[in-house]
Amino acid sequence: MSDLEARVKALEDGAQFNANQAAIREREAEFLLQLKEIKETMAKEQSSGGASSEEVKALKDENELLKAKLAKSEYRVRHLIEGMEELLAAKAKA
Repeated sequence: MSDLEARVKALEDGAQFNANQAAIREREAEFLLQLKEIKETMAKEQSSGGASSEEVKALKDENELLKAKLAKSEYRVRHLIEGMEELLAAKAKA
């Protein structure tokens, strides 16, 4: 009788092992699909990375142009202020 119980127990354990293995295989398949999706997403991001570099270069160029315009404007304002101060000083002397 105990031999029969041992055999039944072994069969039950084997069935549980097979069920666990099937669940593990299913989960591995899900992980593989997720990894493929992540890989595709990363590839898309890297391929669009070239456009980002071009955008950065364009923004740097625009920044340099704006800095040059700002420097010109500051120069003009400084000379206007100096001219106004000279006029005010001349009026004060007169």
